[in-house]
Amino acid sequence: MPKPTIIVTKMGSICYTAEYTKNHRNKKKAVKGEQGTTEAVVHHLLSLDLNVIYFGQWRGDLPSGLIYVPSNIVGHKDTTTAEQQKTNFLMDIWAMDAVLAELGGAKPVAFVAIAGYASNIATVDNEWCITCQACAVRYTGPSINIMKHYNLPRITICNDTRNYPNEGEVASEGWEMLRSVALLSQRERYWIKPLQYERWFVDEKYAAAEHWRLFDERAGSTTTKKTVDCQIVGHAHMKDGKKLKGYDEAWQSILAGRLPERLRVYGLGWEHFSMYDAGSDENIFPGIADMKEVFARSKCTIITMTGGELYTNKARFALSQNCLPLFYGRGEDYTMDPLGKYVDLDSGWRITDPGDLKKKVDLICKNELARQRMIDKLWDLTSPDYSMLDECIHDLVCGAPFDMDWWREKYGGYYKTRRSDKKYSLKRI
Repeated sequence: MPKPTIIVTKMGSICYTAEYTKNHRNKKKAVKGEQGTTEAVVHHLLSLDLNVIYFGQWRGDLPSGLIYVPSNIVGHKDTTTAEQQKTNFLMDIWAMDAVLAELGGAKPVAFVAIAGYASNIATVDNEWCITCQACAVRYTGPSINIMKHYNLPRITICNDTRNYPNEGEVASEGWEMLRSVALLSQRERYWIKPLQYERWFVDEKYAAAEHWRLFDERAGSTTTKKTVDCQIVGHAHMKDGKKLKGYDEAWQSILAGRLPERLRVYGLGWEHFSMYDAGSDENIFPGIADMKEVFARSKCTIITMTGGELYTNKARFALSQNCLPLFYGRGEDYTMDPLGKYVDLDSGWRITDPGDLKKKVDLICKNELARQRMIDKLWDLTSPDYSMLDECIHDLVCGAPFDMDWWREKYGGYYKTRRSDKKYSLKRI
């Protein structure tokens, strides 16, 4: 019996490996965002008993065992005709059919899509006569064509709030399988999203996707000498595009009262913070800085949440530099780890009230052994955990129906709104 086959792609653009970017400085750093997640997920799937096909555009050396089927994007641009696109779609299908035949001819189990740039419409011959962007024609169109042709359930991995699947084709007849039957994310929430005049429930399930990175190394405890007790890195987000309501008040709770000696808060937008000119002769908001360098010299930092209940990889990154992240909040807005996955909400080490930061930083910095033990514990707790992705694929391999309530509860996904669906309609944001 042949091994189950999974098709993987990064939606919206090319996947650059981390090694590739080292020699191409004009490319984005591949260890971050969906680039790093794509490479990490591919390597993880290759460790399972699966045939793994990457469909799309890949730059860099292929991992051992990965089958690469490049999408045909020759001539694809915003002026591409429907006939040209359909021709290239057929060539993609022929190439995929040939690979599947070599693997025993079995139909793939699922299409694992790492969410990237989200295009509204990617097929030139769409029923709304909407002109497609060049990147949509080149990168999104080929992927959704493969999903449609093989009628594959789509597992979406999303680690950026700008990248939720947005293809309007899902509202067209014959494209029903384009919806995500599972949405594995960095947070847990329900919300409503319009797609071409239809309303869809987006049900995200927290899968610890923020830690899915290929290069996950920890610096030794003596690699860099610690010169300050606490420094912070983060943008203010008080008058920029996010305009986080109540974020100012959260930071007042952190920075009011006495502060740790030589505390600095690096990032953009802090001039809009209500305590920016709080009468201190010392400017604790010096602007932007390299996050790795800041964490490398700091014994502690503090982490909050932004963008709703969105978990961040910043805590893991701080730990990699032997810097202990202290978590803000006990469940109020912008609480770091609001599910209590890593630090209990009633832990005495959480920062909640004015003066907490200095008191707890001073206490932990007096006991280096305790600080190291806390770092070791958090490092283990935040290790990359792919269990939800593995369970989702296993359930599909076993033929589990993904239109059942238990599936929705476990893996989330995109679902059309229904008047009778009181459970979901009551949980809209």
